[in-house]
Amino acid sequence: METLRVLLLICHFAALATQLGACVYHLVTRRPPSGVLVGGAFGLLVTGVLLAVTAMAAAEPINGPKLGVKLVIAAAVLSCAIAARRRQGVRLVAACGLLAVANAAIAVLWA
Repeated sequence: METLRVLLLICHFAALATQLGACVYHLVTRRPPSGVLVGGAFGLLVTGVLLAVTAMAAAEPINGPKLGVKLVIAAAVLSCAIAARRRQGVRLVAACGLLAVANAAIAVLWA
């Protein structure tokens, strides 16, 4: 179970890097948002949920309110990414990146 958790954590970090990299790329080049932005957001959401499920399956103590807040923010990141791709809005791309950073900060700072 520990190996699965570590693999999911690596995938989660890769999705975060993809998400933030796509946000920076689209903000700097001013090109229309691509599917990479949505893919990174989707990867963050899926791997985050799978990490929570593996923690519950291993009977580890979890912080329910923290997981709830992170899930809502991850869903907002995905929603912003989809909306940015459809409307091609720079502000939505920036919101997507800021929410992803906020989600990472919550993961680290909320004990």
